[in-house]
Amino acid sequence: MTASKYLVLASSFLLFLCLGVNYSWSIIAQELRAHHGFSMAVSQSVFSIYQFVFTLAFLLGGRLLTRLGTTKTGIIGTVFFGTGFLLAGFLPLTPACLILSIGIISGAGLGIAYGCPIYAAQKAFSAQKALATGVTVAGFALSAVCFAFIAEFLLGRGWSLAEIFKLYGVIFLAVGWFASLGLNVPAGRTKSELPEKIRLLSVFNSKAYWMMFLPMFCGLFAGMLVISNLKTIGLRWGMTVYVAAIGVSVMSFFNAFGRVGWGYVAQKWREETAIRLSLLIQATALILAAFFIDTPALFFIFSAIAGFNFGANMVLYASLVSRIFGVELFGKVYPLVFLCNSLAGMIAPITGGRIYDVTGSYFWAVVLAGIICFAGLAVFEVLREKPSSKREQSLEK
Repeated sequence: MTASKYLVLASSFLLFLCLGVNYSWSIIAQELRAHHGFSMAVSQSVFSIYQFVFTLAFLLGGRLLTRLGTTKTGIIGTVFFGTGFLLAGFLPLTPACLILSIGIISGAGLGIAYGCPIYAAQKAFSAQKALATGVTVAGFALSAVCFAFIAEFLLGRGWSLAEIFKLYGVIFLAVGWFASLGLNVPAGRTKSELPEKIRLLSVFNSKAYWMMFLPMFCGLFAGMLVISNLKTIGLRWGMTVYVAAIGVSVMSFFNAFGRVGWGYVAQKWREETAIRLSLLIQATALILAAFFIDTPALFFIFSAIAGFNFGANMVLYASLVSRIFGVELFGKVYPLVFLCNSLAGMIAPITGGRIYDVTGSYFWAVVLAGIICFAGLAVFEVLREKPSSKREQSLEK
C-alpha cells in the first residue's frame, strides 16, 4: 500500500536528518587535531574520502532505486551507514581505521540511500517538486545542527570520540530503518513514458548536463571548504571555541533553511534564476569575509550566508534534473550530475586544510572559494539555454 504523501515527506526528512551528520565534521576534525595528533589535512582526508565514496555509491544507489524501490534501497543504505559509525567506535582511532569505517563503509551507505528520499518526495508532490525537494533535503542540513550540539555536549562531559561514534551508529541504524519504511511510493514507470535504456554517453554529451555539473561543482567546492573547516576558520579569525561552535550550528541551520528557501525561489521563478542568485551571493560573501570578519556578529552573519547559499546546491540542481530529464530518470541522471560532489568533496576540504597548514591562515582559502563561485556563475551563463519543458531528444534515442 502506498504511503500518504505527507508521511512520505516526513519520512524523507527524517532519513536525511540521520544521513547529514557529515556536515558537523568540523567538530570532529578539530577534536582529532587537538587531542589525537591528527594534522588538519589528515583529519579532512577522512571527510574527503567519505564524500568521494558517497558520490560513487550514489551511482549504484540510483540503479538499486530503479530495481528495488525506495524502501528496500533506503534500508540497505542505512545499514551500511550506521554500521560504519559503529565500527569507528570499536576500531583504534587511527586515520586508516576512520577511512575504512566512516570514509568507505558509511560513505557507501550514504550514497546508496541518498536518492531515495528525494525521489520519494518528488513522486509524492509531483506538482511542487522543487519545494518538496527543498523540504526533504533540509533534514540533511539540520542534521548538522543536531549532531554538532550532541558532539559538543558529550565531548564537554568527557565522552570519547569512540563512544560518540557508537551512539551515532545505534541512532542511524534504528531511525534510518524506521524512516525507510515510510518511503513507499509507486514506481510510476510506464513504457509509453520512458525509453527502456538511457545512454550514458548521451547524458555526458548533453549541454544541459555540463550546465548543471560545472556550476554545481563550484558551489559545492566553496561550501565544502568552509563547512569542513568552519570551526578552525572561526578560531583563526579570533573567535572563542564557544563562538566558533555556535557558528557551525548557525551555518547548519541556515543550510537547512536555505534548502527550503531556494526550493521556494525555484518554484516561483525557476531553477535558473535561483542558481544565478545563489552563486553571486556566495561569491560576494566569501570575498568580503576574507577581509572583514573580526567580530562574533560578523562571523555569525558569514556562517548564515555560507550555509544558506550552500543549501542551494542540494535542491536546485536536483529539481532541475527532474524538470529537464523527467522524474523517472532522476535515479539515473542525477547521480551523474552529482559526480561533481565527489570531485569537490575530494579536493575542497584538503585544499582548505593544506592552505591552513602551510600559511597558518584561511585567508587565501576563503578568497579562492569566492573566485571559484564567480567562475561557476560565468560558466552557467555561457551554457544556459532558454527554459524548455521538453526532455533532450538525444536521451530518447
